[in-house]
Amino acid sequence: MAKNVVIVLLVIAILGGAVFTILNRYPSEDSPGFIPDAAQPLVEKGLAELKLADSAEGTSGGEHYALALEHFQKAAELAKDNAMVQYYLGIAYLALGNFEKATENLEASRSKQATCETLTQLASLYYQRHEIEKGDAVREELKTKFPDRADEYAFLAELRGLGQTANLRDVAPP
Repeated sequence: MAKNVVIVLLVIAILGGAVFTILNRYPSEDSPGFIPDAAQPLVEKGLAELKLADSAEGTSGGEHYALALEHFQKAAELAKDNAMVQYYLGIAYLALGNFEKATENLEASRSKQATCETLTQLASLYYQRHEIEKGDAVREELKTKFPDRADEYAFLAELRGLGQTANLRDVAPP
């Protein structure tokens, strides 16, 4: 009898692990990081271009950022309401210096799914635009939703202090 109970418990544990693996491998639309299948290849191409831009020297970085933006724009056509696509679109606009479009897309991502990365980038962008009150509001949201992310708070506090005097593009995140 005890042997049968152990076997049943073992089978339940194995099935539970399989379900957990499947759910993590195939996230739902509500999961952070979810990107619809149709948009995924375009997002991957955009991310590859961002990586190339970050490692490029001279003016070629700008070309890669522009290509990344094109890929993310096409992905956004396929997944208009996806938080991650909006986030990456905002990052591409930010890299190209279009702060208005970056803010618009990061706010759209935030309204759908406020991830730690989205909130950190958005608060940083508000500080860069000298919109201290908006940056403070996003930073407080970050503290409330992600209380264990002290590095981001310290980084944003530093940006807030520099927000009225420095070019924040020269300050690297943690």
